[in-house]
Amino acid sequence: MSRILPPCKECQERVLGCHSICEQYKKFKAELAELKAKKVAEYAERDFILATKIGVKKAADHKRSCERRRKR
Repeated sequence: MSRILPPCKECQERVLGCHSICEQYKKFKAELAELKAKKVAEYAERDFILATKIGVKKAADHKRSCERRRKR
């Protein structure tokens, strides 16, 4: 994923407090928010898959452990 650079660098119209009125900066922030939302969704999905895999593994380990105890 490439990093989006803010439009402020080398901007000739840059003044103190211009972010509140700059359309380019507003567009930049919207794109940034969209990328962040996608990233959060990917992390949530990956965390769910990982938690499920860990849960399945723990259940299988527990089942094996119980079977070993019964055989004794």
